[in-house]
Amino acid sequence: MERLPDILQNRSTAVQRSISGPPPYLSQQSRDRLSRLHNRAQIGLPANEVNADERAALVRRQGTVEASLNHRDQVAVVDALTDVFLVMKSASVGEQDGEAVIAAYLSALRDLPSWAVVEACRKTIEGRGIGGKTFAPAAPELRALVEDILSPVHREAAQLATVIAAAANPGPPEMTAEERETTAQKIGAMVADMKADQAKEKAKERDLSLAQV
Repeated sequence: MERLPDILQNRSTAVQRSISGPPPYLSQQSRDRLSRLHNRAQIGLPANEVNADERAALVRRQGTVEASLNHRDQVAVVDALTDVFLVMKSASVGEQDGEAVIAAYLSALRDLPSWAVVEACRKTIEGRGIGGKTFAPAAPELRALVEDILSPVHREAAQLATVIAAAANPGPPEMTAEERETTAQKIGAMVADMKADQAKEKAKERDLSLAQV
């Protein structure tokens, strides 16, 4: 693992480097489709619900979402944290060495996507983070803000995983309207036959009771 002094030393050359971000925006239509598929996947997707092209698109989207969640860039995070401490007051920095404070925050945030940490720092500086606008948030508070930013991404990742798994092991094909109508007629006929049989049995029982009187 790269040491914090090495990271800080590399800031000037790395600051211009582009960093990953959240997955590209999905249209409302796509989000609605994914939500419907996810709901249906809870009970099993019919074999004809997701075709090969759509499944391939879902797998590609899953790869994009996972890449976003797996992105790590300690230099970008150090830059963002340094900006927070430069703009906002922090009792911790006054009592400890600045590098030690940043190292502690890095330790608390290292398992989170760097772009989300940077976004949380930006919101904090703009006064849209957790707590007041004067003091820098504690590491747990900043982590909570990052997790809030990541919530919709994690939700989409879970939906994609469920749908892709269900599409790989589909149930029987969904019936057509004609097949549903035919099935309904058959079920109706069966119910009518059962009722007729029950009526005959009751009539026999009644006749037998009368004969015994």
